[in-house]
Amino acid sequence: MIRRSRFFVVLAAALLAPHAFATTAVWGGEAAPAPGENPDDAYDPARHGPDPMLCMMLIMATVLLLIAVAAAVVLILVAVLLLLFFLALGALWLGVCAAGVSTAVGFLKGRTSTAFRVLFIQLGALAGIACGVAVLWLADRLVHLGLTSTWIVLLGGTAGLAGGVAAALLFNWAWTRVLDWMGKRYGPKPGGKASA
Repeated sequence: MIRRSRFFVVLAAALLAPHAFATTAVWGGEAAPAPGENPDDAYDPARHGPDPMLCMMLIMATVLLLIAVAAAVVLILVAVLLLLFFLALGALWLGVCAAGVSTAVGFLKGRTSTAFRVLFIQLGALAGIACGVAVLWLADRLVHLGLTSTWIVLLGGTAGLAGGVAAALLFNWAWTRVLDWMGKRYGPKPGGKASA
């Protein structure tokens, strides 16, 4: 009978032993802190170093910012390349149109020099319009004339057209005089023998 009671005491001690270690602080007068209430569980940058979650957030924000900047740079480059492509396409189209018109005029008149004269007048007009608009826009920005874009295009284009055509006509006149002088100076002499 005594052996059975010792058995039950040992069994009870084995079953209650883990609970006895958990409740010793309560029996000693100190309450066991609940998880998260222990002051040692709180995050302290001085003891634990930088917060890993904050570091990960900063790294992700930096990566996203770099991706956004790279995407913006790529989109701007694509837009500039497309703009240059369309400007070159427009210039090529204008050049082909000008060459076609001068060739048609030269063919109808039967003279190559007339085709070149018409080509120079067209190129002078186109260059004059572009230069006139650019100069008036620059003058408006520097002197603050207060012109709208419509007036800049109309006034600058008209003045540039007149100036470009005048410069082309002056070039045609000078070019014709130079060709006539060269023909008289270095051309075949009247009464000279033709070489075989």
